[in-house]
Amino acid sequence: MRETLLTHTDKAAVHDWRDKADIGDRLIYYVGDLAFDRTMDQELSSMADYVWTLRREGKVTLTQQRVGPNRFRYGAVAGQFPRARVRLEAGCNSTSPLVRSR
Repeated sequence: MRETLLTHTDKAAVHDWRDKADIGDRLIYYVGDLAFDRTMDQELSSMADYVWTLRREGKVTLTQQRVGPNRFRYGAVAGQFPRARVRLEAGCNSTSPLVRSR
């Protein structure tokens, strides 16, 4: 497993990393307050959207670690993961627990 620190907010750099990454390799794609910082940086926002797309496609899983007040370390781990799905079971609502039958 290798860890790579992305030194610039570039969607192409994330794409290149994912193409070359082995399962378990980790990319630290941003350090800061992504939710706030992306509102002022279109390139950062585009890169964050791309990373989220990779997660939805099941190509990475995402990590987040607090490193200080309003400062986080955002990572992506390469692998094949189940595609993200949102599904409500019939008869369930947002206030009821999900009950699985065997």
